[in-house]
Parts: sequence; structure tokens; C-alpha cells
Amino acid sequence: MGRLSCGLVHQPVIGETRSGDDYCVIHSRDMVLVAMADGLGHGPMAQAAAHRAIEYVARHQEQDPRALLDGCHRALRGTRGAVLAIVRIDLRAGTLVHAGLGNIETRIVAAERIYRPVTVNGIAGYTARSFRAEQFAFLPGDLLIMHTDGISDRFEISPAARGRDLQMLASQIVHEHGRHHDDQLLLILRYET
Repeated sequence: MGRLSCGLVHQPVIGETRSGDDYCVIHSRDMVLVAMADGLGHGPMAQAAAHRAIEYVARHQEQDPRALLDGCHRALRGTRGAVLAIVRIDLRAGTLVHAGLGNIETRIVAAERIYRPVTVNGIAGYTARSFRAEQFAFLPGDLLIMHTDGISDRFEISPAARGRDLQMLASQIVHEHGRHHDDQLLLILRYET
């Protein structure tokens, strides 16, 4: 069984002390659950919405990503709302299931190509008509990259970058593509052999 290595950048917009972006990575035996939430706007109210979503995911981690999105949508009613992406990785099976609501960007960088899972338009707590999940292979050496809209999605990751130091890669992406008018959260995971 392999393990995961990580690169992470998580910082609030300039002038704020709290980020409206939040995340969790929960590792249990051969399963890994990753969730990322971006509360609308920034500051304490955005932070409260994102944190509530991540708390919901952590409390209901046995559910599949689609069910978790639905539950977060209900749990965030009365808050500012948030966009979300949830990923469950089965290391034993070599699979990854993704479900997203809104504009959290997710990429799977594999040996031969890059996959960009489809997300459903909407905001958890406000508007969400349906949820969908997609399954992908996730094999040793592959990268999972997730980020909020505080980072432009215009960066390129070549399959050759799969072997780079992940913290350096995450820092470089945020330095070159970060938007200084928004909170920034970028997480990269690599499945190690």
C-alpha cells in the first residue's frame, strides 16, 4: 500500500487575518477523503460558512462525495454559502471519486494525461439542483491538485512535474498565479509507491 505526500498553501486575502477558504484531509486505512470549501467573499462570515462545510464532511466522512455535497448544502442554509469539492481516494483500488459544486478547480495529473472533473453550478446553502460524481483511476505517481478561485486556473502542469517537490510546486503556482484580492488555498497530493 502506498502513501500520500502533500504540498499546501493556505492564506487569507491581504488585510484579513482569517481565510474564507477551508479544507480537510482525512486518512483512514486505505481510504483518503479530501474536501475543500470557499465561503462566499472573505473574512469571518466566509470563514464560518467554509468551516461549517468542512465540519459536516468530517462528521459524515463515511458518506460518498455526492451525499456529502447534498448534506453540506442543507447544513449551510442560513450562512453566506460556499462552493465545494469533495474527493474520496481508494488507494487499494487505485480509484478517485470527485463531486463538486461551484468553482473549486480539481485536476488529476496522470502519466499520460490531465483530467479535469466536471462540477455542477451552484452555491451550497443557496442554489444546487443536482449533484454528480465522477470516478477516475488514481495510481502511484499521480497528482491530485485542488484550489479555490484565489488562484487562477491558467497554470499548466506537465506530467513531468509529477516528480517535483510538492511544497515547492504549490508555492510556485500560488506565487505566479495567485490573485491578491482573494483568499488562496491550493492543495497537491501525490500517491507515492
